[in-house]
Amino acid sequence: MATKKTSSRTKSKSAAATERERKKRELHSRQQFWAIVVFAVAVFIMATTLVEGQNVWNWIHNFFLGMFGWSAYLIAPLLFYVSIMTALDKPIGLVGHKVWQSMLLICLLSGATQVFGSGIPNGNLIEKFLSLFQNGVDGHGGGAVSGLFGLPLLYWFGPTGAKVTMVLLIFVVLMVLTGGTLIGLYQSAKKPMQKMEEVYVAHSEIRNQQRQLRQEQMMEEGQAPTKPRFNINIPLGSGKRAEQEDGLQTDSFFNAKRKKEEELERLRQAQEDTEKGRAAMREKLELERAEQKRQEQQRAEQIAAERRELEQSVESDSFWNPPEEPVDEQESQLSSPYLDDLINRVAPAAGSGYAREDQAVLHTLKSNMPNAGVRPVVDSADWDHPSHLHEERMGDPCQTGFSWEQTEQQPLLEEEDIADGFISMQNFHFGQHVQEEPTESEMDEIFQPAAPQETPIAEEEEPVFFQPQEMPMVEEEEPVPFHPDNIHLEPEPPTGSRREQPHEIIQVSADRIAAQGMDLQGASHSVDAPQPEEEEPEYIKPPIEILNEIEKPNESNLQEELRTNAEKLVSTLQSFGVQTRIIDIARGPAVTRYELQPSAGVKISKITNLADDIALNLAASGVRIEAPIPNKPAVGIEVPNKVVSTVSIREIIDSPEFQQAKSPLAVALGRDIAGKVTVADLAKMPHTLIAGSTGSGKSVCINSLIVSMLYHSTPQEVKLVLIDPKMVELGIYNGIPHLLIPVVTDPKKAAGALSWAVNEMLNRYQLFKDYSVRDMTGFNRAAEKNGLKPMPQIVIIIDELADLMMAAPGEVEDSICRLAQMARAAGMHLVIATQRPSVDVITGVIKANIPSRIAFAVSSQIDSRTILDSSGAEKLLGRGDMLFSPIGSSKPTRVQGCFVTDGEVERIIEFIKQSGQKMTYDEQILQEIDRHAVSDNKKKGGKDEGGGFSDEDEMLPSAIEIVVETGQASTSMLQRRLKLGYARAARLMDAMEEKGIIGPFEGSKPRQVLITKERWIEMKMVAAAKAEDDRRNY
Repeated sequence: MATKKTSSRTKSKSAAATERERKKRELHSRQQFWAIVVFAVAVFIMATTLVEGQNVWNWIHNFFLGMFGWSAYLIAPLLFYVSIMTALDKPIGLVGHKVWQSMLLICLLSGATQVFGSGIPNGNLIEKFLSLFQNGVDGHGGGAVSGLFGLPLLYWFGPTGAKVTMVLLIFVVLMVLTGGTLIGLYQSAKKPMQKMEEVYVAHSEIRNQQRQLRQEQMMEEGQAPTKPRFNINIPLGSGKRAEQEDGLQTDSFFNAKRKKEEELERLRQAQEDTEKGRAAMREKLELERAEQKRQEQQRAEQIAAERRELEQSVESDSFWNPPEEPVDEQESQLSSPYLDDLINRVAPAAGSGYAREDQAVLHTLKSNMPNAGVRPVVDSADWDHPSHLHEERMGDPCQTGFSWEQTEQQPLLEEEDIADGFISMQNFHFGQHVQEEPTESEMDEIFQPAAPQETPIAEEEEPVFFQPQEMPMVEEEEPVPFHPDNIHLEPEPPTGSRREQPHEIIQVSADRIAAQGMDLQGASHSVDAPQPEEEEPEYIKPPIEILNEIEKPNESNLQEELRTNAEKLVSTLQSFGVQTRIIDIARGPAVTRYELQPSAGVKISKITNLADDIALNLAASGVRIEAPIPNKPAVGIEVPNKVVSTVSIREIIDSPEFQQAKSPLAVALGRDIAGKVTVADLAKMPHTLIAGSTGSGKSVCINSLIVSMLYHSTPQEVKLVLIDPKMVELGIYNGIPHLLIPVVTDPKKAAGALSWAVNEMLNRYQLFKDYSVRDMTGFNRAAEKNGLKPMPQIVIIIDELADLMMAAPGEVEDSICRLAQMARAAGMHLVIATQRPSVDVITGVIKANIPSRIAFAVSSQIDSRTILDSSGAEKLLGRGDMLFSPIGSSKPTRVQGCFVTDGEVERIIEFIKQSGQKMTYDEQILQEIDRHAVSDNKKKGGKDEGGGFSDEDEMLPSAIEIVVETGQASTSMLQRRLKLGYARAARLMDAMEEKGIIGPFEGSKPRQVLITKERWIEMKMVAAAKAEDDRRNY
């Protein structure tokens, strides 16, 4: 049916197009016919008006002259104009309209003759028209028509008003006849003025050049430029001096003739030089024209040669991978001081100073300097053996500082060493505070255990420096060359009490730890001494030093790359007729965004459609165009960098943005397109969907999220539920105190864990109702007042949801749907990772309640729309390149994700396990998960404990009710009573038989009912009581 509709619609469209084409041809032929007729009439009128003739010809001649006067001679030219424009298919309209417009113009011109000329004649009306007709025949006026169009205006408006009105009418009719516009009229009037201005400017330049040549010639002859001279001789004295001056004047008088002759000769020479200069200028212009023609000819030959070469090498590899041509910066027409300033701001030249971030770090070094003593910082290599490390907590853990040369008599820094917020490099040495790891015997000699009551407490006025007396001094080496990357700033403690306390990192041997009753595996116990009340040890956050520092790649030709790409972008768009200009350049770790502002009248779609052509001209794997950039009048073109910089998780965690984040669920994502640190808050998102193809960086992103929470929050603030169906990604996190349960790898237990999360959410809402609060934050405030234990936030991370949906689709979908809808206020957040969030994996209800998305590289635009509801992810580069779209953002932000290695994760987990934190899982939660786990027997219809039927067909209780009431069971009865199909009714019969409700099949007889109505009521009551007990136990 649909095919027939489509074919009929196509036929109707083709028939309509054919009809329109036929009408167009008929109109064209009709116009050409009338053009011929008008041309013939114009020839006839021209002949009759010019030649008097005899008889009828003479009568026609007198009629045209008597009616129109001198204007009759203009009828034929106007009709010629109409016929020729029609024959040339010019868009002037219908021929008939142009003919009557031409005649109206003739009539107005005749009326203008009467208005501007003879005025109102004498006599009555008939006498006036006869007089006007005779004057037209004699060639003295505008004919009888001038009375029809001129006399009324003279009677109504008077001479002046009639003249003004007549001019306006002639102007309007003339514009309508020719099809002109006011803009065209203005441009036509402007062209002569522009020509006059060009001629005047050219003559001015020629005069200036002549004057300059004349002055140069006079300068070469050693004379000053000619100026008007005034020989004013005023006697200023008397006596002998005046007589001498009179003698000089007499000599000047006798030499006047000779000087006048010299001046005339000089003027004659200057005129000759001027003529020579003009000849030289003309010769120079002729040479320039000849050179320009020669260059154009060479260019044409070069283009022809390139075309031949292109035809020969179109199938070779060099055609598809052309080498990059160097761009001469001096000859580039696109180079400008503004573009150079942008490039210097993004990529400073070598030796021009530090980068922007490094300067900001140095500028804040003075304000962030620790007030307490300076402690030695342990090398990153020492953290490979965390068993040798222990911290005596007296404030914030793992505080480190700087090391510079100092003596007991000298202060740390002199005032003259600090200028403008920067520290002088003379007394500031980087890298000299690192020592080799001492042996076990040296550690026992250096560190002696002290009694707790003898520990000195530092005062505010006299900071205590940790300086062991027997510490072997490190020999002074050559200072390490300064580089801003060696600087590590640490934020100040938030309160003044913590700022007053010094902190020390002490290396303690394994024997000493064992002697104090501590196990290296994290189980703290005492053997001989009686134990005090057991208190939960405070969580020690991992130090930043155990994370790797990634060396930045060498980008020596960065300025050249930025300038070349910017010029190629502008020239490429200009070759397609799009005029743009560079207004900003933002360089990120993986891509650089060139912000271009198009000229007025350029459509954005015209730029976005050129993405492939831009990538071809830049020799890039692909470009992504963001049009427009939010809050900017520009279009962003993101070009991949030739050298991709890896973003380490250490620089993100150590950044002020992450350290100063107040939310315990702040996680490190990476750096955005401008190189700024991007930190996300899971509590505000509140659920996140991570999707991308295999190997694009999903698992690394999940690891960075978990590591960020381990660095930023304590187990009392955040609890984790990790579900890893792949069984290899998240198993390393087993044993950390943040976990509520071990990492779930079985899909059946994963469904049970999600069911427990739903029950936990409902229990939290019940507590919120009891304490009259709205969310978890309000409950924690109430718990603090009432002495209750605060609730931790729970983050549920699912590494691969598609596998869970295949193993247990119903249970997993229901649980995720309820959590996505209601879990935000309860402090529970979902982080779901999958390759492609299609409808069979994530339903529409789940997707609608997960507003925040992180999209990694995908293969097609359809996959990008599935993830982000918009395109763009198909043009990502992979290896951590993502599009981050948090809740509330209009467009996604491009971010280069931070990279965390397996070795870093292992060191973090090992440090946490050996820091003395007790790790115990909640056995009650494990039991509830096992109870809710979906088993294969239940899927096959096994008996449920206690008479519950939660895993069976929802119509099973109604079917049992009908069977027990009627006393018989049959498939047809269930079909009639429950309005079911045969297949479902038959499955209900089999389920009741397996549960012992009805008897076996007995041919055509109805099945026997094996339970009574009282027994069925008892079974329902037992099931309800069990469900209530389970809810209370949760």
